[in-house]
Amino acid sequence: MRLQDLRLEEGMSLEQLAGLSGVDHDRLAMFENNPETVRNMHLDTACQIAKALHCNVLELHPDGGWRGGIHCAESGLRDIRRTRGYTHNELSEMCRDSPAEHLLV
Repeated sequence: MRLQDLRLEEGMSLEQLAGLSGVDHDRLAMFENNPETVRNMHLDTACQIAKALHCNVLELHPDGGWRGGIHCAESGLRDIRRTRGYTHNELSEMCRDSPAEHLLV
C-alpha cells in the first residue's frame, strides 16, 4: 500500500502526519509524490511514520525492493529482520518503542 493510501486510511492530512511523525511536510510530500523515494527512506524515518500511521514499517513499501536507506546497507530491512530472527510484530514493536539504531549494529 502506498504512503498516501495509508495516510488517507487513517483520515490524516499531510500536515497532521508531519505533526504526529516529526517528519517534515515537504519530505512526506516527496515520499507520496514519488514512491520510489520511499525505497531509500532511513529506518528511523520509516519507524516515525509507521508509528503515526499505526502500521508496520514494511507496509510503507511492501515490495521486496525497500532497502531502508543507506544505513541499512544493501541487505534491506527484510533481510535484517530475517537474519536477526525478528518477526514482523517484533520489528514493529521495536520501532514503536525506540529508535531503530540497535538493529543496525
